[in-house]
Amino acid sequence: MSAVGDKKNEYVAPNTTARQVADHLSKRIVNGELETGRPLKILELAAEYSVSQTSVREALHILEKSYLVESVSRRGFFVKGVTADEIYDVWEIKRRLWGYAARVFTERNYASPEIRDRALELCSRLAAAAQKGKYEDAFSYNFQLSDHLIRYCGNEQLGKILQSIENLVKRWRIRSIRMGDNLGETGRLMVLFSDALRDNRPDLAEQHIEEFIRMDRRTLLEHLNELK
Repeated sequence: MSAVGDKKNEYVAPNTTARQVADHLSKRIVNGELETGRPLKILELAAEYSVSQTSVREALHILEKSYLVESVSRRGFFVKGVTADEIYDVWEIKRRLWGYAARVFTERNYASPEIRDRALELCSRLAAAAQKGKYEDAFSYNFQLSDHLIRYCGNEQLGKILQSIENLVKRWRIRSIRMGDNLGETGRLMVLFSDALRDNRPDLAEQHIEEFIRMDRRTLLEHLNELK
């Protein structure tokens, strides 16, 4: 599977061939290389990855369960798009969950300087990258901050729920931060969130994270045609 392991799209190899192909295709979909609506032809992908058609078909079914791919009867597999209702509903769930997570993270980790300070460091780096217009750095710190909050929100089941919704919306998070004035607004909100963490204000931490997610949703809905 030489194509899977090329330097352009490095990744950690999973256990099975189908999962390996699925993980690699997932990255290509998330970063926009494979655009919405693009047909995913089993024969072509099998040749590209030097694997069997069965492995490719299994990989596409894995991605279908992750809502990255959809199968259309008698037509095949396609990169899945998104509707306005899906964005509104999923981001509403995301807003409520992350607002609560920000609140409990602040409450439960104020007495844990190491955990809190790591969150403050990531917020600061994210804000600085956003204010300088450094998209790739902003993406990286955004995801690192999410992972940190998930890990230390104080409840394993809450963490699993947060991670599942992040996996679902990751591709749209990457797209939304490039749209409109989101990068500058991201920097502003991360500064406010940092202040709330530092001052032990769970109510404000919740408020600013919810505002950040509302901004994401608003921007995605305004640019919906670019996502279809």
